[in-house]
Amino acid sequence: MRTTILAAAFLAGIAMLAQQPALFPALRSTAPLGRQSEGFYLLPTNQLIRPAGQQSAITGRPVDMAFDSHKRLLAVLNWRSILLLDAAGNKLGEIPSRATSYIGIAFRPGDRELWASEATRNGADSILIVKFSETGRPGETTRIELKSHPSPPASPSPPTARPPGSP
Repeated sequence: MRTTILAAAFLAGIAMLAQQPALFPALRSTAPLGRQSEGFYLLPTNQLIRPAGQQSAITGRPVDMAFDSHKRLLAVLNWRSILLLDAAGNKLGEIPSRATSYIGIAFRPGDRELWASEATRNGADSILIVKFSETGRPGETTRIELKSHPSPPASPSPPTARPPGSP
């Protein structure tokens, strides 16, 4: 009896999922990437995202983000810039930077400075420091230059086969 009730509940759950026609058309392999007509997004990783609330388009490739301590300002570390958004998602500005990586971005305590990594594959790296005014507007930028990291060593050539008895 108990197994029958569990099986019926399971089948009812599947039937309810099947009633969601907006979701299943995107699961076909022919669905285009991006925004679907039902309001959700299909990503290249085959993930479906149904955003909640208002969205802000971010061009480029965001790799990290940080809120200030009062959650009024969002800094998004992009491939070649830092995008500044207010809490409502409105773009406040963009600060150019060198190539960035997946290293990080953070507001210093007091929210008067924003620190962001600038990393390259085989060049000089740095930490970008953006100072903010009393009103929260970005101002002067400086960098802490970091010693260039060495390039990875070249792979040794694979050993070659030698005939028996050769040196």
